[in-house]
Amino acid sequence: MLRSEWATSDAFVIRVLQASVGMGLVWVMGFFVISGLCIQMSIRRSLETGTWSFSDYLRARFSRIYPLFLVGIAACLLAEWLNPKPDLFSWSRVTGYFFMLQGFLGYTEHFAPSWSLTNECLYYLVWPLILMACRFHSARAWLSAVTLTLLVTGGLVFWWAANGKPHGPLNESWTVTVRFLIWLVGVGLYDRWAQISQAWKPGRGFNLVLALGALVYLALYTGFWMYSRRVFLLHGLELIAGIGFAILIARLQDATWLREVRWRKLAHTLGIWSYPLYLLHQPVIGLTDILFKPGAVLAGSPVWISGPVFIATPLIACWLLGAPLERRILSWRKSWLEASRSSAR
Repeated sequence: MLRSEWATSDAFVIRVLQASVGMGLVWVMGFFVISGLCIQMSIRRSLETGTWSFSDYLRARFSRIYPLFLVGIAACLLAEWLNPKPDLFSWSRVTGYFFMLQGFLGYTEHFAPSWSLTNECLYYLVWPLILMACRFHSARAWLSAVTLTLLVTGGLVFWWAANGKPHGPLNESWTVTVRFLIWLVGVGLYDRWAQISQAWKPGRGFNLVLALGALVYLALYTGFWMYSRRVFLLHGLELIAGIGFAILIARLQDATWLREVRWRKLAHTLGIWSYPLYLLHQPVIGLTDILFKPGAVLAGSPVWISGPVFIATPLIACWLLGAPLERRILSWRKSWLEASRSSAR
């Protein structure tokens, strides 16, 4: 929609749509919560079975993230070649991709969503180090991580403000560290899962309160992007979103319909699609944009044509390429990790 002539108007309804459903940042906060929960789950299960190893952990994280990420980089470079965006492109940024530094060094337009992988990889590394330093005492490690995050973020913000609040790596550094708090919400949710399951039994009225709270939050979030955009307020709203997602996850533990086979199969399919769609949708949209350039076959198309095309092409690309490739990579990963553990023994 944002690429159509209709969406370039300054009409109030267009600005509301762009500030609400047009901003995907809040959903990334939900992903951070899920990520923290799943990583802590994996670590705790390894500890309980006596199979924990930091080297195995790093191999597992590397093999999960990096192989398909290289495909995403290739798709990004293809989009840059066929539909160049020179104002945002630089080889230093592309080089930063290979070291997961795009969250600090910046990103090209055709791979913009990849910024969150810098956060993920940093959190993957820091959390188990804190756990080991605290001898795997989860509560102590969680409090240490929160304290360390606040201290580091405070120091970076002070340095950033003292230097005139410049754009660039210094500004990006503290936005990476402060979002660790949201990731830690997921960690805390898993560690307190048993207590929540036993003690928290909200009635049906809670669903209405949760829905109303979500609507109020969406209104605040929309107003922020339309009228404020103060960076500290943004991170406050992000933390509220993280807590909200944690409450939603905890509430869904009593949803018996989620345990039905059909919903489990759907969840599995969506899980297979999630990472390739995340990596490939922006490069594919960049390639699709070529069809709407002046003189191209779909140039000047109305939004009822351009909108469905821009929605369909990433889904088709994921169906034909992304999801099958993800399945092959996951199959290879399972065999590789098992072989690595066997040779270590």
